[in-house]
Amino acid sequence: MKHSKMNEVFSKILQQHQQRHLKYSHFSIKDHWYLKDHIDGFIPGYLKLFEYSPSLIEKAMCYYTMSYIPKIQQRFCQKILNPFKHHYKKRLPDSIPFTPILDSLETILSQHSHLIKLWTLADISSFLNHCIYTMLSLHKLPKDLYQEEKKIQNNYCIQLYPELRERLLNDSLPFDLLIYLVTKANCIDSSDEIHQQQIQVFLNDVGNYLDGNTDYKEILDSCNYFEDKALYYDCCGEQKCFLYECDNHGEIFFDCLLIEYLLRKGHTVVLSLKSSPVLNDVTFQDFSTLLKSPALQHFQDYLHNKSFHIINSGSNDVIKHLPFLSDDYKTWYHRSDCIISKGQGHFTSYPKCLLGLKNRSIRYQKPIFHSFILKSRYTQHELRSVHKKAFRISEPYAKYFS
Repeated sequence: MKHSKMNEVFSKILQQHQQRHLKYSHFSIKDHWYLKDHIDGFIPGYLKLFEYSPSLIEKAMCYYTMSYIPKIQQRFCQKILNPFKHHYKKRLPDSIPFTPILDSLETILSQHSHLIKLWTLADISSFLNHCIYTMLSLHKLPKDLYQEEKKIQNNYCIQLYPELRERLLNDSLPFDLLIYLVTKANCIDSSDEIHQQQIQVFLNDVGNYLDGNTDYKEILDSCNYFEDKALYYDCCGEQKCFLYECDNHGEIFFDCLLIEYLLRKGHTVVLSLKSSPVLNDVTFQDFSTLLKSPALQHFQDYLHNKSFHIINSGSNDVIKHLPFLSDDYKTWYHRSDCIISKGQGHFTSYPKCLLGLKNRSIRYQKPIFHSFILKSRYTQHELRSVHKKAFRISEPYAKYFS
């Protein structure tokens, strides 16, 4: 495809996403069905892109001078495109040269930097994914660029699943260790290029925890935030409905342990899944296929008695846009008593406050339990802003927001 034609395609996609971005300023409380109180200026995330600059001076320079100083504009665009390169450069088939796509995206972002700087991470990641999937569609290629990695991740994690499940059924898997394993499994993320050897290191660590060779409680004590007590009380109390937002392949087998724990306590669990492939996230179709495997056959009874449901969230974005989720998601959100939300993308999609000159707290209709491994500098910035503490990359985070 010629550079000019590619620019035209990407420019049209950008206009579509700009229109969606602008809709937020016209939404009423009815559109923000997830909020307890209406809050003016709600955006899909914590900060606008220019606000992730480390200092007030850099924020001001980024906001006021980007359109006039090419060097600042170039640095801004490159910072946006670096994760995109990381995700897709090695994964695109040879029939789609990556450099022309990158050049075209940089051109479009530069031309529209006055708009892009006001977008959020949710906006920009959605736009970039839309662009890459459009290119795949034009070349009549499948969307799932992570298919082989997903298989590898699942094959590794399924090795430990039977032993872990046996311990769960025998009540010999303590709740805090279960939550730690469910959280730690979030390290299995293709965006960080965790290879087979690194996955094996994680699985070896799991074996050491189970054998008592490593004291996981010392690790939990060293974390800034690893709080499982509130979720434990929810699990051990009266029957509830949990809306469970999963994240990555491989990790999903550890999620299945917590899901079965909840089901055995008499709770209802609704598993929310992506509508189509994005990175190595589990899609509705992916999990529907996994459920037919011998390893997960025991969930069939729960599906038949309707204590376990799987739904399509309506999102194919790394960071979901809450107002545009599926009717199924909205229905089960209102029916649920608690949300269990895995991964950094889900954390960013439910911002706890609007950051800026005057921070404003955001309250949701339902309590949310977040669980993930910190991998992104953006999420690190968000956590520091919410908790007024420094967080280490690769640190486990588990926090219940009531």
